[in-house]
Amino acid sequence: APLGLRRYDRELHLDLESDPMSDGLVYLHGVVVIEDGREEYHAFFAERPEDEGRAFAEAWAFLNSPAGGHVFHYSRFERTSYRVLARRYPEVCTAEEVEALFSRARSTDLLVDAVQPLTEWPTNGVGIKPLAKWLGFNWRDRDASGAASIAWFHEWLEAGSAAVRRRIEEYNHDDCRATAVLLEALIE
Repeated sequence: APLGLRRYDRELHLDLESDPMSDGLVYLHGVVVIEDGREEYHAFFAERPEDEGRAFAEAWAFLNSPAGGHVFHYSRFERTSYRVLARRYPEVCTAEEVEALFSRARSTDLLVDAVQPLTEWPTNGVGIKPLAKWLGFNWRDRDASGAASIAWFHEWLEAGSAAVRRRIEEYNHDDCRATAVLLEALIE
């Protein structure tokens, strides 16, 4: 069946990093903006666990700025995490506003809306990493994974190393870019 995917004048490719062992702490909201053929990465980073609300508020304001844009993400994780964050930080947004952001009018879940129901892949699984790698995309870090990101975040909390933070943000940036690469391939 047709995938029904298209490009938008302004695309926001969203990916979150979180620690499920720390009550689902979301420590990084990454967004790659693609507009007018240019790509720009934005990281909203919680430098400490108590900064989670600030990082969420900054990311929320960015995603809902007057410039707008269509949000692309990969799996229900982002929507589920934002639902939890809205309950934790009701001063940032309401549950209804989260549902509006993740409605079909404002966002596309590439896994749920296209990959799982309408495609077949010659890979072991349909996670973003196997699909993007099959399409020729490579992460800058050889050890890139969600588990590694969590370990790096704990290392960041202990030492505050700029190199470790950069590693986390580069990994997240690559996850966002992988979503954009997958979108392009699905449209083609």
